[in-house]
Amino acid sequence: MRLDEVTLEGEYVRLEPLALGHKEELCDAIRDGELWNLWVTLVPHPDNIDGFFDFANSSYETGFGLTFATIDKKS
Repeated sequence: MRLDEVTLEGEYVRLEPLALGHKEELCDAIRDGELWNLWVTLVPHPDNIDGFFDFANSSYETGFGLTFATIDKKS
């Protein structure tokens, strides 16, 4: 069963289904804080981001999940 793509929006944040159009800004955010080095979360290194997108797409296609990009509406 495929999930419906939805966008969720509040006053400060918008959650959009992850798409390749988010790739560059996502990599910028990851690099900004070297997030792949944090032990409290699992964030891929920007050099390995394609695998992350592949997994997100596969999860959506099989009905396992829908990955969102988190957008700060003020920036």
